[in-house]
Amino acid sequence: MGRGTLRVGAQVMSLLEAFTALVILGLTAVGYLEVFQSGAQSATRAEEWQRIVAEAESTMEGATLGGATASLPTMASSDGYARRIDVR
Repeated sequence: MGRGTLRVGAQVMSLLEAFTALVILGLTAVGYLEVFQSGAQSATRAEEWQRIVAEAESTMEGATLGGATASLPTMASSDGYARRIDVR
């Protein structure tokens, strides 16, 4: 058999079929990447929420044990949130 000849029964994938397969593979990969990215965002938000709640609990506990008064100043935390105790 010479160069460029096909055996009987052999199938060759056309260029259109190859592009279609790559598009399907790409769309599937993008879908998986979006799932992983949203999971990472959720984990980051949960970590931030946990840190904020822990700081709020610490402030409330300090106010309860320390006999907080209305003269306590507003305190800024390291991550940019402000804490303020209002006694009513």
